[in-house]
Amino acid sequence: ADGGILCCVPLRLSAEGEEMLGLYHGGLDAYRARRWDEAENFFRRCLLRFPDDGPSRAMEERCRDYRERHPPEDWDGAFDAG
Repeated sequence: ADGGILCCVPLRLSAEGEEMLGLYHGGLDAYRARRWDEAENFFRRCLLRFPDDGPSRAMEERCRDYRERHPPEDWDGAFDAG
């Protein structure tokens, strides 16, 4: 370590950013709890409001996939893209 000082500036989000973050986190919580319909609804709401959001689009697709083909019992929330 060089003894430097780390300075952190709090990130301020716009009202739209706060809305997006809330919807995405709601979807992520439901996704991790295997509540696919609820999670997909959160991500769909993100996309209605922010149509170009790639992460929400990917998560919405994963919810549809997992509803059809359930992940294993020991699933830790990670997605295997292979």
